[in-house]
Amino acid sequence: MPAGDRRGTLRDDLATIPIDGIEPCQVVVVTRAGDRNPLVAHFTQAAKNYLVGTASTP
Repeated sequence: MPAGDRRGTLRDDLATIPIDGIEPCQVVVVTRAGDRNPLVAHFTQAAKNYLVGTASTP
């Protein structure tokens, strides 16, 4: 999760571990070529909305 994310809930099957003392880093979303799953599209859009920086797509 991005450092500034302050959502109140997280899925029960996920855990977060804070990592302090490092510089911001690049985040990459990798999917299968031609994947038409709407969840993938929604996840990618959510990542773009919440993350800061320049996104590049092939």
